[in-house]
Amino acid sequence: MNNGFRISLLAALFAAQHAAAADKMDGLAACVKAAEYRLQDVKRWPAGMQYRTVETASGAEKVSVQDGLRALVFAGASVPTANLKIEQSAPAEFESDRKAIRAQMELLASRYRGNDKPMGLESAEAAGIEVLTLENPSYSPGHSVGMYTLLYPAGQTIATIYMFGQPTGEGSAYNNLEEFRAYRTRFLAAIGSCMQKS
Repeated sequence: MNNGFRISLLAALFAAQHAAAADKMDGLAACVKAAEYRLQDVKRWPAGMQYRTVETASGAEKVSVQDGLRALVFAGASVPTANLKIEQSAPAEFESDRKAIRAQMELLASRYRGNDKPMGLESAEAAGIEVLTLENPSYSPGHSVGMYTLLYPAGQTIATIYMFGQPTGEGSAYNNLEEFRAYRTRFLAAIGSCMQKS
């Protein structure tokens, strides 16, 4: 196989993979919108950028990104409930991406003190999706309440979610810790379901 043909073939394969990932991101966004949530300030992953870096206790680690999107999430309220980021890992790199992201969250957990108490990293798995959780034990309107990462090996997709406290009052998606946790459970389930469908 001559070099010119090889380069052309590799370029065509990369373009096809990127197009498939783009279709997946469009499908994910449409699915989230259909599940009672509104997305604003939607931004796609910049073309040509193939990875991002995360900080871990061992230093900076690369996380592959074939395509992705980020958006603010609203649920009837005028203030966003979450900052959502969904990414498609490069083929064959999902496992190394998962390890890097877990190491990043372990480092964040070691540094964080919520109400002067360490906030440990929690991990759970359901329906083929691993959920990593860093959650503040208290609730404060307008402040970050938790960080959640959903890892879906079958789709090689990763969702990172930062959730915020809502200002109290009528129209808010939730007004206290109990209501927040109920909303959080529904929202994470919706994101997980969309990752499986797309």
